[in-house]
Amino acid sequence: MIPRQGGLTACFAILVLVGSILLACSTEQRIFNALGVGIAATDVEGNPTEILISDMGGELLACPEPNDSKIITIDLAGNILWSFDAYGSVLVGAHTAEFNDARDRLIITDTCNDRILIITYPGGEIEWDSSAACPELDLLEPNAARFLDNGNLLITNRDHHVVIEVDPVSCGIVWSFGEWDIHRGRKSYDDPIHLLGPHESYRLPNGNTLIADSGEFVAGDSRIIEVNPAGQIVWSYKKMTDCTVKGEYPMECPSLEWARDAYVECGDPACDTGTVYVTGIHQTVAVPRDLNAEPFPGEDAPRGRIVTAQMQHGGGFCYDADMVHQWQGDTNGGLGFYLVSNHGPYAWGSWVRIVPSHVPHSDSGHIWEMRGWR
Repeated sequence: MIPRQGGLTACFAILVLVGSILLACSTEQRIFNALGVGIAATDVEGNPTEILISDMGGELLACPEPNDSKIITIDLAGNILWSFDAYGSVLVGAHTAEFNDARDRLIITDTCNDRILIITYPGGEIEWDSSAACPELDLLEPNAARFLDNGNLLITNRDHHVVIEVDPVSCGIVWSFGEWDIHRGRKSYDDPIHLLGPHESYRLPNGNTLIADSGEFVAGDSRIIEVNPAGQIVWSYKKMTDCTVKGEYPMECPSLEWARDAYVECGDPACDTGTVYVTGIHQTVAVPRDLNAEPFPGEDAPRGRIVTAQMQHGGGFCYDADMVHQWQGDTNGGLGFYLVSNHGPYAWGSWVRIVPSHVPHSDSGHIWEMRGWR
């Protein structure tokens, strides 16, 4: 497929008082600053048809001024099909947005407002606001939030250095990892208790929680850890200390600076084996994971040392990613594809790409791309 280039058609869905949708469109280039990405819709065969983008707004790292953050869905031609907070009155620096299983709700990390929102989709009505419903949670620049099957929420509370599972009804914290406001030291990869600026977390099918423990900004002390319900680290990729390269293309160690996201593609129903895809600011690496493997001498948990694939992303800050299992009928030999966002509104621009999951360079290997400008 020829990559799609050029401007986006700006079409904003506006909820009016009578509950209907008014769609106002223009032909201006689309300006976005992509952080979170995901698949918003597929066709009956499973091919993606809509992409979900969390548009941070503003400039590269700061909370946006002016306040123009929003959540959008686009089609593959770049037309905006739906938008939440198109006029910048609600969100400030939104990092991620995730659908529930029924796809009638979205959970949004409104990072610079220190809160989590749950809204209806596509209506856009706010049903739950953590700052109003549960102020005692005292969130501080949360970076990610997800719906859990038990009705709770998994929140990555970055600047308090904890990941918490929250009952949104009682506001109780029913599980956590990390110690509130006490972070691990720089490059302290073996710290079994503390986190340092975590950015993403996922609850896996086996009940464990995968955490992208990012560390200090571009300091080379990121790690990925998998924590069981008892709070024990059962698998880890410790960044600079865990990189043995295997494969084609001139890959090198250390891999990753400032890991932003980590995703497990399970290899069995129990999710004891699989591949961990880790997204950093210039790279994505694929690392095999096997919870049944014997730990290395002197260590408590097995960890990934072999990088089987490494994708270079070029300039900017690669921020979020999602697996795409099929693209226009192609499964990439069972390896699938990777949807990745680049958060870089200065010289590099902002883009969202779909790339085969085992290609050496996303700049030349992407099969679909949408760019924004800031």
